[in-house]
Amino acid sequence: MCEVVGIGAAILSLVLSPQLQPCSRLDLAPAGVSVIAESKRRQRVVLTRKGAQTKARKRGEASRRNRAAASRPRRKATIRGRPSVLRWQLLADSILVTGVRYQHYRLVGSTERQLRVLRVDLQQPSLEVKFIPALPGRRETLADIVQRYDTLHPPFRILAAVNGYFWSRFGILPVGLAATDGELLQAQRYKRWSTLVLDARGRMRLDTFLLELWARFPGGYRVPLHAVNRRTDTMGIVLYTRFAGDTIPRHSPMVVSLPDEENPDSLVLHSVPLDTIELGLWKLRLRYLRSPFLNGALPCQLLGYDSGVAVMPLRGCLLSLGRDFPAEALPRLGDTVWLESSFSPPLPFPVEQVWSGTPRLVRDGRLSIEAAREGTTSSRFLHRRRARTAVGITRQRELVLAVVEQNQSSAGATVAELAQWMRRLGVYQALNLDGGSSSGLYLHGGASFGNDFPVASALAVIQRMYRRSVP
Repeated sequence: MCEVVGIGAAILSLVLSPQLQPCSRLDLAPAGVSVIAESKRRQRVVLTRKGAQTKARKRGEASRRNRAAASRPRRKATIRGRPSVLRWQLLADSILVTGVRYQHYRLVGSTERQLRVLRVDLQQPSLEVKFIPALPGRRETLADIVQRYDTLHPPFRILAAVNGYFWSRFGILPVGLAATDGELLQAQRYKRWSTLVLDARGRMRLDTFLLELWARFPGGYRVPLHAVNRRTDTMGIVLYTRFAGDTIPRHSPMVVSLPDEENPDSLVLHSVPLDTIELGLWKLRLRYLRSPFLNGALPCQLLGYDSGVAVMPLRGCLLSLGRDFPAEALPRLGDTVWLESSFSPPLPFPVEQVWSGTPRLVRDGRLSIEAAREGTTSSRFLHRRRARTAVGITRQRELVLAVVEQNQSSAGATVAELAQWMRRLGVYQALNLDGGSSSGLYLHGGASFGNDFPVASALAVIQRMYRRSVP
């Protein structure tokens, strides 16, 4: 009995001893864990190899696609740096005279557009470009303006003409700076509209110009001019050129026909009342002593005074003196009165032709639609497709006139589309002119394109039969 108890105690002590290492389940655990870990490692290796093979396959496919794309011929873009959306078809290309080229394009895309282009080399001594206003207070078709000019100026011949400046309803006056042959129509800049200036030698500049005017009298009295071709009160000095009419003030009220605001295709009559402010003010009748120009001092000779209705002198102008003009500064008959003018930014040459528009389309060869900067915010004007007219300058001193038609065969253009097309035509600077129902083109011989509505002015390409002297 004691032996059995002793054997049991010995076995119990062995079981409870911390030095005893059971061999059943504890000895088998490390081997099982190693097998599982090895299995997972092999799975990761397999997955890694499959991922690498997939990536390599995708890189190979991409490389094959790139090589295939490089081997295919590329489509030429219509506008450099932009995808091609239009196909240009040249339908006509002719030389009217040496230095004047006429082109007709059809632009085919989602819609069809007709674009007509005139290229004028102003370095040709027999060519010039000038604005020809309609008769004072009236509007005329391009054909009527051309016929009237050719009849009154036999040494000249108009080769082509497009519509000109934007005009206001009051007296059909231009909007923004405007002048032709050195004589002003409008001297006040509108908002910050861009202005294109041109001299007799074909030198051109496009910028947002300001024009300052003075009159210098004998004895050194110099005073700024208050306005041009329109007086709003009895103070200050106002300059009247031949474009204001044959007499200042007019003999009777004027009736003009203007487009209806609600229906632009129909005309309504408007009455421009008689200017009674000028009655009773002294007006100086001046004759130019040289061909008129801007951006300098133009000498004029005093022919006489008028205090009632003054007749516009031939090759001259009228200078209306306000009630604040000092009597001691009045010039005598035969004295020289100087009309001084200067542009800001300054220009290095005398200016003969000036016209304004909005917005600028191209600046230094790059698209630059500056509508917001110039104060042109009408979404309808900017983004609706309509007939358009634009003028551009190339780096080779070539003037480019472009007309986009809007009719059954042409959908017109937005301002952004017009800017892209002008750059496509190679211009370095470009400006949008009046468009819509005014937009049109007239060619020598009677061919006309675009709209045939009466306009306030024509921008004409003129061939002169003799070479004149320039200041």
